[in-house]
Amino acid sequence: MTTILSKVGGIIRSKLVLILLCSFTLRAGFALLQQRPVASDELEYHLLAKSLVETGSYSSGGKPTAFRPPGYPMFLSVLYFLTGSHPFTARLFQAILDTLIALFLFFLAQPYGQRAALLAATLWAFYFPALLYCSLLLGEIFYAFLI
Repeated sequence: MTTILSKVGGIIRSKLVLILLCSFTLRAGFALLQQRPVASDELEYHLLAKSLVETGSYSSGGKPTAFRPPGYPMFLSVLYFLTGSHPFTARLFQAILDTLIALFLFFLAQPYGQRAALLAATLWAFYFPALLYCSLLLGEIFYAFLI
């Protein structure tokens, strides 16, 4: 990350790092406080990912399905394969991805000036819906990161 930030001035860099640390801390803390069982759509994504890891098939209840798109369950299955099938690890990784979105917004806003770039990163870092979605096993954070 230091090589990426080498193009940014010293004061701006320290402010950006502070914003990113606050962003990650908020998201990870919120995910930690939201230790609840997965339900509804989250449960379907979770079970599809577990099925991919355990059986190697994209199935729900032992039957192949095309009800959910495979992108997010495949992402979850990689995490589950590496760390075990606990939803908290996925929520924590989503917090990392969402913090990186704030960094990407900083660089996207660079042509409009350093202050605008810091504002863009800060707005995303403290944007409550983004904070909320990090604690859910839904694909919004993953797909926003890919975009």
